[in-house]
Amino acid sequence: DKETRRCSLWNISIDGQEKNQVKGHHENFYRYLALSPDGTLLVYAAKVDGFLELHIMPAIGGDFIPFIVTPEGHNEAPVWSPDGNKLAYVSFEKRQPQIIVQYVYSGSRQTVAKYPGINGAPAWSPDGLRIAFASDRASPGDGTQDSKYDIYVYDPQTNTVVDTIDVRAAGREVAIRTATTAEIDDDEQDGHGHRRDRHRVTHQHH
Repeated sequence: DKETRRCSLWNISIDGQEKNQVKGHHENFYRYLALSPDGTLLVYAAKVDGFLELHIMPAIGGDFIPFIVTPEGHNEAPVWSPDGNKLAYVSFEKRQPQIIVQYVYSGSRQTVAKYPGINGAPAWSPDGLRIAFASDRASPGDGTQDSKYDIYVYDPQTNTVVDTIDVRAAGREVAIRTATTAEIDDDEQDGHGHRRDRHRVTHQHH
């Protein structure tokens, strides 16, 4: 609903013949919906007191659990690890976009990237051993289309960046979608009146 900025959740069959509403989510469920690899859990963002929190609930419906709640900071773009035991997400804790891995069942967490500038678009490797993310750490910008992003590959076991894709030197193309000022609603602010930007990063060989 555009006026209330609230969303409903539906389970629809591939052929479109079956359509069932999934109930039990937070009343302010808004975006960033992700289904766990085994199809049993959903994680999503809900806007609470002006900030985005991440909640988890059964995929068939039922009670939700507040999972990631950061005072005065958005949490968004959750991505399940292939084994379903961890979530990588972007946190604006302390007003700095950073990538964090949270263990679903133990509650422990690990910071992947909190470099100056923009860090975003986390993605797991198929084996779940590494995480790729986009960052303009080499030449921090303001998050606009002119910012220059590279792709970094992080190893959680060694807590190190093990590979860097310099997309310009490698002759590859990176498509980064950055929200324009006109596209940013009240919920697209960081809670302090500063703009936040969302990125979708892909790369391909020429």
